[in-house]
Amino acid sequence: MGGLNSHGEYEYMILSQPLKYPTFVLARDMERFENKYKPEVYSFLEKHGFLSPIASLNTRLHFENVTACNRINQYYDQMLL
Repeated sequence: MGGLNSHGEYEYMILSQPLKYPTFVLARDMERFENKYKPEVYSFLEKHGFLSPIASLNTRLHFENVTACNRINQYYDQMLL
């Protein structure tokens, strides 16, 4: 996890497993991540073997904005807890 925002929350986190594949980088704000943290994260992943041809099955890091995927699940909204 890296970079703290004004609320003391991490700006991004790197998720993976011992085989280093798959690897995910989750960011709170994609624009801020692109401008401030992307080179640092990319360098870290490359330095520690997360981007090697063997670890990533010869794929490179792909950045995707998933805010469009964040939809309210109506099923859970209707549940009475």
